[in-house]
Amino acid sequence: MVDVILDKDSAGSGMASPSLAARAKAVRKAKGLTIQRVADRAGLAISTISKIERNRMTPTYECFRKLARGLDVDVAELIDTTASKLREGEHAVSRRGDFEYHLVSNTLYEVLFSQMAEKRMVPSFATLKPQGEHRVEAAAAGSGEQFVLVLKGTVRVELEHAEPIILQSGESLYLDSRRAHRFVSATERSARILCVWSGQESAAPIMAPRS
Repeated sequence: MVDVILDKDSAGSGMASPSLAARAKAVRKAKGLTIQRVADRAGLAISTISKIERNRMTPTYECFRKLARGLDVDVAELIDTTASKLREGEHAVSRRGDFEYHLVSNTLYEVLFSQMAEKRMVPSFATLKPQGEHRVEAAAAGSGEQFVLVLKGTVRVELEHAEPIILQSGESLYLDSRRAHRFVSATERSARILCVWSGQESAAPIMAPRS
């Protein structure tokens, strides 16, 4: 497991991991790409990529996915330089505590198998903190499909152009991720969920501090 972790002071500043910033810039340089070229391919503003490379901002899940696309690399390669693809017939085991912490808005993810590149699925546990503790991002669309199982608490699923869905512990949802959505705790207590993203552009949120 690779430790790319921010200290607690950096966590609240919205700054990216120094390792992520260095890796993103190194990959771009190695491929001979300008920031303008990466921005065009990723569909991101030049200033956004510049801020990421200078460790001035933490990309959201969708932004991080686009950045990887602009650099033409698997998202795992931006997190773990030793990431490798699962070969035919192979398997991988995740023991208790084998995960990486990633933070997006009010959600703390524990991403499993982050050392594996080009996964067709990205499994993770996530803790949805009470909305009052953090700024909640707007609903966002992704790609592929997503499965969510509520392990603890009550979760409100907000979908674009639809009424919110309330899920209790033990209940689940299967979603086309192309529809803008977000998951939030429906109470003043944290909720815990199991998430599985699928699709060629599946991506876990970027690395952030332990808590």
